[in-house]
Amino acid sequence: MAVHRIVQLGFSAFAIDSEKTDRLIFMAQPDEFTARRISNVAHELKCKYRLRGKLLRPERLHVSLLHIRDYYEFPDDVADRAKEAASGIVFPPIEIVFDRAMSFSGSDAQVLLVGRGVAELTALRETLVLAMAKTRIKLRCSSRFKPHLTLLYDEHLQIEEAIEPIRWTVNEFVLIDSLVGKGRHKELGRWPLKGRFPVRSVSSPPEKIATIVG
Repeated sequence: MAVHRIVQLGFSAFAIDSEKTDRLIFMAQPDEFTARRISNVAHELKCKYRLRGKLLRPERLHVSLLHIRDYYEFPDDVADRAKEAASGIVFPPIEIVFDRAMSFSGSDAQVLLVGRGVAELTALRETLVLAMAKTRIKLRCSSRFKPHLTLLYDEHLQIEEAIEPIRWTVNEFVLIDSLVGKGRHKELGRWPLKGRFPVRSVSSPPEKIATIVG
């Protein structure tokens, strides 16, 4: 079977800069049951393909929604404004399905791809972008969005494989301060998804998001 490598767009901003200390990211984190299922799949893939990278701990598994940017010190003002903006977001829970394991070239990330729920996650991302703009938070975000969950980093082998679908209802999103180069996350805030208005069908193609650069 031919292996199709997906280029992970917009990840140049995620390269580690030894001078930067804090990375602010909005993300969705799986519940404990879903995290265990994902970790089991990750372990099976690592053994099957003899991958050498270290599996991400269950508490660090996540789907990134919006990377605000990296900073040379913790940005108190930006974090406060981001939390204020997030608190005003009304959005319904999102049903997503992971159905494929693949490799992202350029980052050595081995990931699970979201096969269902992409349009809804994209709509939530767009909502976050607009909320940040209203508080004059400067973003550097890609116009493309490929929802995924990273399992580990390993350049040993490029993989592509369908997996037994893992369903997950995203009921909340969080703002995380990722300590650059230390492999640690600090939670800054958590907000429920509890709106009831309709969002785009899962079959609808995601729209492009305007890049906001400051």
